[in-house]
Amino acid sequence: MNKPWMMALIVTLLFGCLAARELTIPLTGENEVIDLNYSHLQVDSQGRIYLADRRNSRILVFSSSGERLAAFGKAGEGPGDFKRWFGSFAITEDDRVLQIDSWGGNRSISCFSADGKLLWVHKIQKEGYFGTEAIYPLKDGRLILEIGYGMKQTPKGELLFMGTQSTFFLADEQGKLDTELHTEILYSDFSDQSGRGWPRLPFQVERISAFDPLSNRLAYQKTNEAKVHILNLTDMKTTDIGNGFSVKPLTSDLVRAEVREMMKQRGREQFTDMYKKLQTAGATIESHLPIVSALNFTDKGDLLIGCFEEETKKWTLFILDTQLKLNGPKKSDYFPSVIRNGEVYSLCHSEEEDIYLIQIEPWIYRIGSL
Repeated sequence: MNKPWMMALIVTLLFGCLAARELTIPLTGENEVIDLNYSHLQVDSQGRIYLADRRNSRILVFSSSGERLAAFGKAGEGPGDFKRWFGSFAITEDDRVLQIDSWGGNRSISCFSADGKLLWVHKIQKEGYFGTEAIYPLKDGRLILEIGYGMKQTPKGELLFMGTQSTFFLADEQGKLDTELHTEILYSDFSDQSGRGWPRLPFQVERISAFDPLSNRLAYQKTNEAKVHILNLTDMKTTDIGNGFSVKPLTSDLVRAEVREMMKQRGREQFTDMYKKLQTAGATIESHLPIVSALNFTDKGDLLIGCFEEETKKWTLFILDTQLKLNGPKKSDYFPSVIRNGEVYSLCHSEEEDIYLIQIEPWIYRIGSL
C-alpha cells in the first residue's frame, strides 16, 4: 500500500467517524411491537425516520434526533386504512409515503404526506392478484411493483405444491401495470393430491430485492441462490454475479427433521397426515436451502448482501461495490435498514432491557472497513 493511498483511507475513515453520530431511540410505552425486519425502517431526505408498526397497522414518524412526530394509518377497509399489511412501504424523492395493502385487504397503494395526511389511494388491477410484495419509486414518478398473482399447482409424487407468479412490473404513479421485468414461481404450501388444506412448506424460499434510485438498478435473487441478479433499468440489461455465499443442498434428512419440528407446533394437528406424506417423500419442490436473507443498497450504490445465522444469531455480510467487486465477509449483530452519510440505521432488540430500539451509529462501528 503506498503512503498517499493510505493517508487518503485514514482521512476518509476519520472524517466518516467524526461526521456520523450515535443515537438510540427506544420504542417503549406506546404499544409498539416491532418486527425486526430491516425493510420496515426508512429515512427521508430531511432525516425523518419512518417505522412500520405493522401489528398496530400504522407508520410511526420520528425526527432526526429521535422525537416522535406523527403516527398514521389504522386497521380498517376505508381509504388509507391498513387491512392486510405486512410492513411494506416506500419514501418518494419528495418525501411522500407509499403504503401497499396486500391480498385479502384493500389491494391498494395509499399515498401520505410526511405528517400523515392521506393524499390519494389507487387500486391495483391484476387478474388473479394476491398481493404486492415490494414497491420502489423511480425519480420520474413511475413505480416498480413486485406483484404476486396466478395460482400454480405442481404435482410431485403423491404431493401437490402450490405457488404463485411473482413479477416485477414497471407501473405508472397510479399503480397501472406496464412493462414486465422479471417473473419467478415461488412455492409456499403443499397438499396431498386431494388438495385438502395447504400447510406451510419447510425451508420456504422467497425472492428478496433492493433498488438503487441513484443508478436505476434493481437487485434481486431467490433466497437459495448463490448469485444476485442486477437489472439496469437504463438499458434493461441484467448482470448475474456471485454473492459470496455457497448453495447448500436440501437433503431428505433435513426435510424430515424440519417436518418433525413443525408437527410439534400448536395448530398443526389437522395437517398431520399430509406432513407424514411429506416426511416419507423426504423432498420438496426446492433442492437447496435458503442461504441469503437480505439485500440493501447504500446511498453510494454499494449492495449489501446478508445471511442471518440461527446458530450464532449474527449476520454475515458481503458488499458488492459499484464496480461489481465483492468484499467481505463481515459479521454484524443486525442488518442495516438504511446507510446514509456514513451512518447506519438498524432495528434492534435489547435482551437485557427487553425493549426495541432504533440504533443510529457510524458505518465503521457496525460494518467496519472493507
